[in-house]
Amino acid sequence: MARTRTRPTPHGFSCCACSSPRPAPRRPAAPRRTRCPRHQGTTVPPGRRPPVGSGPPSPRAWLLSGTRSGRSQCAGPMGSTIRRICPYVDAVVHVEGEQVLGELVRRFRDGRSLSGLAGVSRRTEDGEVVTAPAAELVVAGSRKLDLDYDAYFHRLARLGLTEKMNPWLPFESSRGCWYGQKVQCTFCGLHDIMDFRVWDADVVLAQLESLQKRYGVGRFYSMDLIMPREYLRNLLPEIAARGHDWMFFYEIEANMRRSEPETLAAAGVRWVQPGIESLDADLLSLMRKGVKPYQNVQLLKWCQELGIYCGWNLLFGLPGEGQASYTRMAELIPKLTHLQPPSGGGRFQLHRFSPYFEQPEAHGARWEGMHRMFAYAFPADKADLDQLVYLHDFTLDPSLGDPVDTSEVEAAVVEWRRANQAGARLDFIERSDEEGVIVDHRDVGSPPVRYPLDRAGSALYRHLDAGVAERLLAERFRDEDRDAFEALGGASGLAELVEQWLSDRPGDPHRREDPRRRLPCEPDGGAESRAGRGPGRDGARGSARQPDSSDGVVDLRSYEQAESWPTSRASPASRTRSAKPNRRFSMSSGRCARTPSSTSPSSASWRR
Repeated sequence: MARTRTRPTPHGFSCCACSSPRPAPRRPAAPRRTRCPRHQGTTVPPGRRPPVGSGPPSPRAWLLSGTRSGRSQCAGPMGSTIRRICPYVDAVVHVEGEQVLGELVRRFRDGRSLSGLAGVSRRTEDGEVVTAPAAELVVAGSRKLDLDYDAYFHRLARLGLTEKMNPWLPFESSRGCWYGQKVQCTFCGLHDIMDFRVWDADVVLAQLESLQKRYGVGRFYSMDLIMPREYLRNLLPEIAARGHDWMFFYEIEANMRRSEPETLAAAGVRWVQPGIESLDADLLSLMRKGVKPYQNVQLLKWCQELGIYCGWNLLFGLPGEGQASYTRMAELIPKLTHLQPPSGGGRFQLHRFSPYFEQPEAHGARWEGMHRMFAYAFPADKADLDQLVYLHDFTLDPSLGDPVDTSEVEAAVVEWRRANQAGARLDFIERSDEEGVIVDHRDVGSPPVRYPLDRAGSALYRHLDAGVAERLLAERFRDEDRDAFEALGGASGLAELVEQWLSDRPGDPHRREDPRRRLPCEPDGGAESRAGRGPGRDGARGSARQPDSSDGVVDLRSYEQAESWPTSRASPASRTRSAKPNRRFSMSSGRCARTPSSTSPSSASWRR
């Protein structure tokens, strides 16, 4: 599902005095002065706003004069429209508010005009709404505001919930989107804050250490729109080197190399949201995602092996999509049941500021104005609502044909989730003699099927983990392991074996391994279970189409490199890992099987 970024951010602020909902009175009463529930010290007549500068305001009322600031709902024309149609709002600060907050407080306090205050919409004496030129965006770097969650934890203690909850602490390490700054996804509604800005790694690390020391919590929820790439080289390795037993959520880009999710896992990133959105090349091209289907599948495989929960969505209903895309995905999905299924999905939505919104006709859509639901929520004219809201209605260009039928994919996803919950697996197990076996249990209704691989076949399977262009496979594998290359019969033998794997035939069915043959356990050095994905044309390439010589990529290997897990995080026995990390991680509670006692709020310094 296309995402609407309306999450709370540390840089937004909004004030009330009448914009906050008041509790309903218990009995009918005559009009009288009422209190704002958010700021109990301020009273105003019902339905009225105290004018700016009318008498000395209380210290808590400096910003209570209807000021509203920041966040997505105040960007572009939406902020000035709020000021125009809401007479009780005195000012609107567009986008980021830190730059003007101090001066805004001083002017409210002194009753001075807001004229000339950058990025602020105000009403003049004759009733006209004017907006000053936009303020500069916050510059990241070596300076960062402290985060204070004392009130939250005091409330937990007062309610007796300290030992019953596992809170995640929000933090921010960057703003904007480095990918969108280069190529904006067609459905993405980011706006003025697109410019990517990163705080120094040492500054972020110092803040995280301070938060953990003060609150005794080592679970951190990143509010970044996308994780900075440089953190894979500085911040995350430093966290792992210092031995912090932390847990992170981050939004990431899907086109990663094997070493990068290993770095995430070593630093404690146990929950990611990559921008997968689809498993079909044509749909990803429509979205301008900058990734190929096999890269999305590859990331799902690596996250499965490394114990990282991967939350992702399937997006459908895009203008210009074709039925063939959903036919291919419906054929692909049954081969992926051992990987994490989509956690959500839905029809494409038209968001303000997105390329689909800015140029709808160019993308096969026709803008119809604000989403019809807002007519029932706001007592305003349609022309004003068209400027006020973020979500809009649209119709598809009739020349594109009838809407596609997605029922086949939706049914396949339902079956994917059922099979995954039932324990679907696809494992590659290596023996001490460097031979291996593929154990295929994607069909949970049937017994597992085992396919043996000799030393040369196992070496090729490992080689294909990172994905190799088919036209380069023979040359690269010969350079890496000449003995295995010759044992497979050279380039021709190599091509024949890969074709078997891509056709979902890892070996001769008559050569299936005797299930009575026992494998030694991992800690004793005999065999290591490396959970993940195995062969199959669609599973390897992420597409049902035949590979070609220009972009063909083969990606078959599936195993976990145990040395990437620090000793403090995993015992040797845990190297034989389950392919079900979601059994170890509960999305509803944020709990992990290894919740260290050192991160318990009961020992937090805020209590002292």
